[in-house]
Amino acid sequence: MQRIHDLFPNGLAGEVIAIDAQAAFNAAKAAVDGGIGTIAISAAVPEWLDIIEGLKASIGELPVGAAAVMRRDLVAAAKAAGASFVATPMLIPEVTKSARELGLACIVGCVTPTEVYQALGVYRAEMANIAPVSALGGPSYLRWLRGSLPGLPLSVSGGVDLDQIDEYRKAGATAIWLNSELFTVVAMASRDYARITELARKAVSASQR
Repeated sequence: MQRIHDLFPNGLAGEVIAIDAQAAFNAAKAAVDGGIGTIAISAAVPEWLDIIEGLKASIGELPVGAAAVMRRDLVAAAKAAGASFVATPMLIPEVTKSARELGLACIVGCVTPTEVYQALGVYRAEMANIAPVSALGGPSYLRWLRGSLPGLPLSVSGGVDLDQIDEYRKAGATAIWLNSELFTVVAMASRDYARITELARKAVSASQR
């Protein structure tokens, strides 16, 4: 099983959600060009398995995974496409168990300390993703969680402003997921991939402060 550092080499992940497969592929590559170290394609994107295969072929060893995975059969499909991990929006035992059986890393969406314990301690997921973190209190909520859950791998997503990346780092985020903050509505609608690359570079710069 890959370690967290291998899956999130620079601690920044971009999750692509789009209604057009080609746009999703191009947006993912634009984020990688800007320095984002990990990419996840939502299972809600048309042809998401083909996109994962295409990205693995074009960007080499950079980790590519599947997000919004909510069924057991999708885990096997993601692995066959070359995914390095699957991510769920909530704790779904059958998905987490299937990932372990197939030797695939699993990142589980969590809100409370109890959910984090179940995801990591009971179902042995690789990481708990605190989401939507902005609605839960942002960096202050992560610091509170860290107080009772020291040392555990916790990522954050959902409303992470690029200007807050450094603050989330200091609050103890193992990894930071960027969604619409990176793949903005305007950039995706206008196919402005240069803007996505620009925002990715901004995120990388913020994470290195």
